[in-house]
Amino acid sequence: MGDSDFDDTSTHTIYGIWDYGDDIDDDEYLGTFNRGAAPNFATQENTVTLLQQSSIFDGYVDVDGDGLYGENEFFRVLTSETPDWKTTSLDAGNSCGDGEDIDPCDKDGIGTDPDVLMHAGWYIDLPKTGERVVSDVFIRDGRAIVITFAPESSTCGTGGNSIIMEFDACTGGALNDPQFDIDESKSIGSDDKIRINIADEGDPPVYIDVAPSGVSRPGRVLPPAILLMEDEEMKYFSSSRGNIETLREKKAGVGIFYWNEFRQD
Repeated sequence: MGDSDFDDTSTHTIYGIWDYGDDIDDDEYLGTFNRGAAPNFATQENTVTLLQQSSIFDGYVDVDGDGLYGENEFFRVLTSETPDWKTTSLDAGNSCGDGEDIDPCDKDGIGTDPDVLMHAGWYIDLPKTGERVVSDVFIRDGRAIVITFAPESSTCGTGGNSIIMEFDACTGGALNDPQFDIDESKSIGSDDKIRINIADEGDPPVYIDVAPSGVSRPGRVLPPAILLMEDEEMKYFSSSRGNIETLREKKAGVGIFYWNEFRQD
C-alpha cells in the first residue's frame, strides 16, 4: 500500500485463469484479455472468454436480531454461474471409430466437429470503492480464500475494512453450503444462511436464504493462522486495529483419505 493507492478509486479484479497449455507450440497462449461488450482474448477465437462472477449482495444483515448493525454483520454474496470449458481434441476428418454407431473418439457426441473452448477461467470485479487485494490468495480444500481491503483516506490510519471471501476456486462462484458460523452456535448448517432481497430497486421484495461468500472484519486483516478442531476450524486474523479477529468455519478435509498397500512376493 503506497500513498497513491489511497487515491485510487478504480475497480480492482480477482482473476482465476485455466493454464491449459501443453508448452509445445504455445498455441494455447491466451494473450491480452480485452474487457468490453464481448470480452475475449487477443490470440484466441472470439468464443474464448472468462466467466464473470459478481456480487449480488453487499450489505448489512441483522443476524443477532438486536436491531443494530455491527461491523461484523456486513456480508457479500457472489453469483454461482456455471462455466463451460468442455473441449475435444478432434480435428475435422479425424477417424478412429471401430464401425459402431457411436464413435469412441467422439467424447462430446458432436461428430467430427471439435467443441471450441468457451471459458478459460473466471473473474470477479470488486464492488466497493478502493477495494483491492493486498495479501496473498491461497487455496484450501478447493476453496479460494481471498482477503480484500478498502482503506480509509489517511495513510497513517488503522481504519478501513476487510472482507474475507471464500468461494469455489474452480468456478469463482459461491459455495452451495454455508462455510461460516454466522450465528456463532459452534455448528455450521442451514441457520448460517442469511436472508437477502434480490429484487430490483423499486420492485416488490424477493427474499432468498443464501450462504454468504464473504464476511467483513474491521481494519486490515492479514492471512490467518488456522486451528483445527473436532468438527470445525477457527481462523485467527491479525488486524491493523491491534486485535485478533476470529472466524469459525467448516473444517477442511485435510490429511490422509485412503492408502493402498502393495506387496511383492
